[in-house]
Amino acid sequence: QGGKGYVGMIAEKLKNRSDVTSVKVKNYAVKGYRTDDLLKKLEEKKVQDGLKDADYIFLTIGGNDLMKVVRQHFSHLTLQPFRSEQKAFEQRFAKILTEIRKPNGRADMIYVGMYNPFTFTLSELREVDQVVGEWNQGAERQLKKIPNAKMADIADIFEEYSDEKKMADDDFHPNQFGYALIAKRVYDQMRQEELPTE
Repeated sequence: QGGKGYVGMIAEKLKNRSDVTSVKVKNYAVKGYRTDDLLKKLEEKKVQDGLKDADYIFLTIGGNDLMKVVRQHFSHLTLQPFRSEQKAFEQRFAKILTEIRKPNGRADMIYVGMYNPFTFTLSELREVDQVVGEWNQGAERQLKKIPNAKMADIADIFEEYSDEKKMADDDFHPNQFGYALIAKRVYDQMRQEELPTE
């Protein structure tokens, strides 16, 4: 897509700090992945090795799980299918957190929560706001059970109108401005903690 995602932007912010000597980014994200795909990815040795060395682990997952339900029930959206899928999502999410913690018990883990991509394009899908809130609450429940793990809640960023567009042309992913807002939110959360000195 060109440009940097939010992780690249956070890396730039860290590189500009005088108290940070070096920043290395390893990106294992795959566009379109759902929680079941990520669970398989976490079995790969290169991913486990990368996690082992990390000081920070950023995690963005769930949007594609949610979209699968939207696509399957688009003509008649009710809360019921989202709620039954949410339980399955939360179980897979809990397993993902456990698997990430196995090779690395000390890194700060930040989960970038879900948002409603349809707020301004399909305002008739009002249920999605409530669904996103419920799925984020489920993720947060599981994060509280894991040491040094927290959520960066970004839903409000995409609920507020701005003159500058925040979504990419696919109306699902953020554009560079949207990623910059996410990066700032996550970086502000990181700054509340002590940065690793080595």
